[in-house]
Amino acid sequence: MIHSRTLHALEFPQITEHLASLCLSPAGRERALELRPLEDAHAARLYDESAVWAARPMGEGGFALGSFPDVGAFLRVAEKPGLQPDTDAFWALREMLRLAKAAHASIALP
Repeated sequence: MIHSRTLHALEFPQITEHLASLCLSPAGRERALELRPLEDAHAARLYDESAVWAARPMGEGGFALGSFPDVGAFLRVAEKPGLQPDTDAFWALREMLRLAKAAHASIALP
């Protein structure tokens, strides 16, 4: 495990804060702030390879991720018996699913 003093010396908190500032959703920002370095060299190489693949240009007509709604409120209400999400929460969920479908289609292998 990497010692917290080492992470601070490497300015890791500033790195995660900068990454979080680039996120398009509150959930993404939260996840970015929770990131920790991988300690397994093999896993780190796999993540590096997948990051290079994910960063490739999408080409003309490709999917470009934009801002998307936070559906956390919808999910919190939906898991409680007797409560129903409001109309805005359903519209947010609909938009999230539409964006997820577009993202999936853009990365699907032929």
